[in-house]
Amino acid sequence: MEKIKALLIFAFLINSSLQNPLQSDDILAENKSRAEVKNWKINSGYYDEKSIKNGLNDDSTTYRLPNDTLPIRYDIYLKTDVDKSNFEFDGRVRIDVRAVEQTNTITLQYRDITISKVSLMNISTEEVLADELNFDYVLVYEFLKIELPSTLQVDDEVRLEITYNGTLKTNNAGFYRAYYTDVNETTVYYAVTQFESTDARHAFPCYDEPAIRAPIALQIQHDKTYSAYSNMPLFETIPVNGTEYVISKFDETPPVQTYLLAFLISPFEFVANNDSEIPQRILAKPTSIDNGDADFALSIADPIIKTLVNHFGVNYTLPKLDHAAITQFAAGAMENWGFVTYAERYLLATSTSSATARKNIIATMAHEDAHMFFGNLVAPHWWSDLWLNEGFATLYEYYIPHLLYPNDGWMESFRTGEINYSFGYDVLSRAAAVPMHNYVETPSAIDARFNSISYTKSGVVLNMFREALSDSTFTKGLTKYLNKMSFKAATPQDLFASIQDVLNEELPENNVNFDSIMSSWVYQAGYPLVSISRTQDGVLVLTQRRYPEGSNEVYSIPLSFATKAQPNFDKKTVSAWMLDQKVEVPQESYGMSGDDWIVLNVQQTGYYRVTYSSDLWKSLAKGLLENHNQFHLVNRRVLLSELMLGYSTLKELMATDVLEVLSYLVNENEYLLWTDARSALSSLNATLFGTELYPEYLDFVKSITKKQLELIGLEAIQDESASITNLRNQIKTLNCYALDEECLDHELQKLTAYKEDTQENPVPDFCSGFRNVNPTIYVYYLNEIAGNLQLPLRSRIVSSIGCSLDENLLRLTALIVEDSKNVITDTERTTIINNMLISSTVGFKVAFEYLERNVDQISTFRTNLGSYINTDDYSEKLDAMVVEALAESYITEINAEALRNSIMLNLEWQDKQFNEINEWFGNPAITTTSESSPPTTTSESSSPTTTEPSITTTPGSANGIVLSSLVIVVCTLVKLFN
Repeated sequence: MEKIKALLIFAFLINSSLQNPLQSDDILAENKSRAEVKNWKINSGYYDEKSIKNGLNDDSTTYRLPNDTLPIRYDIYLKTDVDKSNFEFDGRVRIDVRAVEQTNTITLQYRDITISKVSLMNISTEEVLADELNFDYVLVYEFLKIELPSTLQVDDEVRLEITYNGTLKTNNAGFYRAYYTDVNETTVYYAVTQFESTDARHAFPCYDEPAIRAPIALQIQHDKTYSAYSNMPLFETIPVNGTEYVISKFDETPPVQTYLLAFLISPFEFVANNDSEIPQRILAKPTSIDNGDADFALSIADPIIKTLVNHFGVNYTLPKLDHAAITQFAAGAMENWGFVTYAERYLLATSTSSATARKNIIATMAHEDAHMFFGNLVAPHWWSDLWLNEGFATLYEYYIPHLLYPNDGWMESFRTGEINYSFGYDVLSRAAAVPMHNYVETPSAIDARFNSISYTKSGVVLNMFREALSDSTFTKGLTKYLNKMSFKAATPQDLFASIQDVLNEELPENNVNFDSIMSSWVYQAGYPLVSISRTQDGVLVLTQRRYPEGSNEVYSIPLSFATKAQPNFDKKTVSAWMLDQKVEVPQESYGMSGDDWIVLNVQQTGYYRVTYSSDLWKSLAKGLLENHNQFHLVNRRVLLSELMLGYSTLKELMATDVLEVLSYLVNENEYLLWTDARSALSSLNATLFGTELYPEYLDFVKSITKKQLELIGLEAIQDESASITNLRNQIKTLNCYALDEECLDHELQKLTAYKEDTQENPVPDFCSGFRNVNPTIYVYYLNEIAGNLQLPLRSRIVSSIGCSLDENLLRLTALIVEDSKNVITDTERTTIINNMLISSTVGFKVAFEYLERNVDQISTFRTNLGSYINTDDYSEKLDAMVVEALAESYITEINAEALRNSIMLNLEWQDKQFNEINEWFGNPAITTTSESSPPTTTSESSSPTTTEPSITTTPGSANGIVLSSLVIVVCTLVKLFN
């Protein structure tokens, strides 16, 4: 084991066999000062919150309760006639209250209910102390301020009794009405709740804040044909003498937050596993139960909750766990303790439900069950730290299914899908890109916290530390946190302290300040970009900055890496802590020498992006070409993403760097990699389009796609795997686009056969089939559009008809598009011209001439024009069009400037990179490309060989179509389109 110190801020481990990465002898990190951590917290509003009375409020806030009193217990009675389509409800709540400060008022929260009476009682004797108390509504803050007859002293206890009435809402919030249509086509109404985040106050006046919990006793009067369900088991059903009503009385809850209370009054039915240690039921409308739609959810319910219990070693606290499918539901699901509610699609699976739909049900149930621990058992002090709920639930909606179904790629999906989504969301350009801890107060601001920062980013950050510290250490920390904070409200520091305790127990001299490390992520927005380069002396230089820009943020990054000498992509624990903006380390420290490759962020477990210098990319390209399978699948995907980050976004790489790396694809047989590669190839295609090097670029694409396509064949065989089918679809599309004759002939044959019988013959790749199509078949498909052919075949033809390489046929199509009186819609006209612009240089030429005749449409096509014009010739022509369009107000000044700038950048790119690419392709040096007219490829420059005479045009004439032996066909076509 070797120990290196670099600038006193870089801690790393070089022994890949080390069991725990946090041994004190290997950590030389200089911890950030407590002052820096405090600055993060002050800037994010943390200390505003920590100064509140009793940890709950401060004098500057307005929407927060004063919390000079707290609830001891609630006793709620509700009456509803929802079965009769009567949407009014009556309520009475008794709240036992304790004074925590001297006060002569009690402040509660309410929303959209009418208070009829407030009384004050002695708790122990039930003596009425005041039959009718005065109260005021503070509408803007939704406060119900109750005046007391005398001042309460600290620890005094009294009982409030409040009677009220309200109306079931229609917005899927609070106590609301929902409905379904039964087998008799009758609309059946029922009542249900959705209280998170601030809607419990609509069902009963209460202390509606997440840190405040109390036991709740609930009873509901309803029609005897309906049943009532809630968080706790039904204690008894009491008939109301002489009426059709019953009162459903439930066991009292343990201390619970008001937003987690839930109830349902409906004629629902259920399936159950009552013989399990944790009884569970799936409730739904009767037809769903009868059809077996709840059976799949029931089959997974017990394994999911038991896996959570076993993983954390913490018991599920309530005596049962129900899951109800609600027909009208605003969210995906809601974690009401013991009574989870779902949108139907996230709980019910029909006999025809797809595998994806069933995975969504698994993930949703795992997410909500994780909340039984994170959010329910332990609540956040305030909504500012919603991530303590949703971040953990997001992580474990993947990790628990991963434990149950380890071969189904759950965590691989997390490490690519969730993290990449967060990368796109968590940037400065989005107003919602705030720190994970972000102080909010108003109900609308609280609701806005239910976003991808609280869910996705927080889950990704938590997983980063789960992987960095090891799952065992991280989980022990969470177990300590859950046990220590059970039935309490937690702050981030409670979580950090529990994990720190475990680190200290396992490694007494670890020198890791987890509060400082984790705080850099919780109290700062965004994420870092780590840049790595290698000096001529073999020194690795790493720098970090917020991506894409920031204000000198520094994140405590747990780096992991694999190298040519140690290609261990399964070691995801922290190999180095990067705690400052820059560090330099001799590559020998990592066992590297010469031009060895290195990959940071093993399996993308870290929430940071990486950009490599050009020489490191060359090393990676060499390693990939030698043996791409030595790189983990996730990291191969990430490398392609980072390659395009450096090339397209940061403009740090040359196109030759991209070509060098993509060369390895000749051996790649994972379809996901080809899906990612298409983005890189698309970028290169656009920048080389129309230049002298474009034919050679297409040859390059053919060369990297041909081998795999020959191995798997052009057409599917019986019983082949879905991955092979997906691989073929990706590669064949690219191969045909690159004008491989065998590929094009195959798709043309399919297109021809499909014309004869659309039922028996497979659907072709229309674009590839149209490449070398003869006029007769081409005109046949044009006539299909004219004949009002309906979707989806119509849309396939419209989106592909411009792929033809026959200039004459394209001109005919452009003229048809130009005729505004035929059956083609405006949207279809746009689709056809856009397709011409990007499908081939022949198509671009025809589409450009169309736009020269129709300058009023230039703004519609400005994106593709700006992306695919790479020569001075077309640039000059377009500039003349823009001048004309501006004069006629066909395009705005802003859009015109953006279009010109885009083309200018394209031409600058040509000047900068053309010669290097030309040499990479093995050609002699060329001085410039911009003075040359953009040639077409050999395959594109001539009409395909057919037995039919081709249509010819008079150059420069908008209407100069000279018909040969196809005159009857074309005349028929024109007639149909008119």
